[in-house]
Amino acid sequence: MRDAQGRLRTGLITDEVQVTFNIAASGDQSGGLKVEMTPVSTGPAASGELSTKYTAQRGNQITIKFKNILTANLKDTVCTDPKYVANFKDMVTYISSQADNPDGPVRLK
Repeated sequence: MRDAQGRLRTGLITDEVQVTFNIAASGDQSGGLKVEMTPVSTGPAASGELSTKYTAQRGNQITIKFKNILTANLKDTVCTDPKYVANFKDMVTYISSQADNPDGPVRLK
């Protein structure tokens, strides 16, 4: 695609991406009790009934933010050791310079 566009650079890059996961669950539970009493001899019968129903719902929302390492403030990253930050900057500069290489990227050994 870059070759078809004449290796045109637009200057647009993604700074950050935010992904939100909506997680939901629900459940139902019901039960009942029925009691019937019949007399041994003649007389009135008695009965009773009780039923319950329980419904529950819950949900959580998880949000993850991905930050472009090229535009991230390195002071806010997990790795704050200066020697690792300097090596990382050199690596990013090298990889960025290889994007313009007409022979394709050079493989690191």
